[in-house]
Amino acid sequence: MALNFGRFLFRKVANQLLGTHRVFFQLSGVDFVTGFIGLLDRSTGLVYDHGKTRNSSGIAIAAWAGVNLPEGALITDVIVYGNNAAKTWQLVRSPVSSDAEQSMAFGNINSRDTSINFPEIDNTNYTYSLAVNLNNTNSIYGATIIYNLP
Repeated sequence: MALNFGRFLFRKVANQLLGTHRVFFQLSGVDFVTGFIGLLDRSTGLVYDHGKTRNSSGIAIAAWAGVNLPEGALITDVIVYGNNAAKTWQLVRSPVSSDAEQSMAFGNINSRDTSINFPEIDNTNYTYSLAVNLNNTNSIYGATIIYNLP
């Protein structure tokens, strides 16, 4: 069964493992925005076309996407898809009371990380985001976060 909520696709997998439901949270490439702060009216260099985000700025930048998962979800896998496997991505959580970040998962583009730090989602105390480093002409195609619901 697939439920489409705006740009986010939630798919509940029919099989149950140990009494949990395995769920996929998927981001499109166009869900990523620039990591630059304060550019206001100037172009960021990100081009959104055909479901992907491409860096055309001529400089290395970071792109971010917000991650909104249900309270208590347990993340098991994260992967980000793109055209340059040498570039890296990172899933982070930030306390709502400060700007500090904690790394939850890390990897190269097109590689899956299954060794998740702080895997349980706590929306009361943290916000979550996925960051990708991009050079000129690099593209992000999307990302998948797999989690279990108790």
